[in-house]
Formats: sequence, C-alpha cells, structure tokens
Amino acid sequence: MPVTPQLRGPRPNDPPHRGHRVRGPVAGRLLAVHAITPADAVPYTPPDRIARWWLDHHLRTGTIRRLPDGRIHLDLHAHYAHAEARSRRLTPIALVAAIAIAGIAVMFYRG
Repeated sequence: MPVTPQLRGPRPNDPPHRGHRVRGPVAGRLLAVHAITPADAVPYTPPDRIARWWLDHHLRTGTIRRLPDGRIHLDLHAHYAHAEARSRRLTPIALVAAIAIAGIAVMFYRG
C-alpha cells in the first residue's frame, strides 16, 4: 500500500481545504462561511471598531478583496504570502532579542 506524504500545513499553492490559520475576526468569519473566491464573496459590515480595524488592515495588505458590488472575500494566496513575509521580517528580530536576553542573563550568573 503506497504511503501518501502528510503536509505540515497549508501552502500558498494548495487548493482550499480545512486547516487554514488566519489572523483576526474578519478573516476567520470569511473562512467560516467559505468566502475564499470572488464567486463565494459575501456582504460584511463590521459589528464594532476592532472588527473595523481588522477589516481595514486586511484590505490594506490585500488579504481581503472587495468586489465592485461591495461584497468581500478572503484571498488565501495573498494571506499566506503576507504571513510568510511577516515571518521573514520578524524572525531576525526575535533571534537578536533572544540572544540579548541570554547575554544579560549570563551577566548575572554567579557560578
């Protein structure tokens, strides 16, 4: 019986399937109603200012697209591209911070 490889997580070129991780309540809502293509776009009005901020953030980054008729949908390819860019930007900062914290801790070591 052939063994099929298991994916560790969704990749940008994978077809839509379960297991997507998104940031914010708006993207989560769009994913829950399966609004991930222009044909599946839904009308959405943010219920509060926090959801409004998240919607504006996703529209700015291009992870949520607004159609001419006002409906919106989540662009998974743009979402994963943005997440990867954010990871590439923040990883070096986290490494430098971790090394600095370790260096400070070593200065206080009395062995």
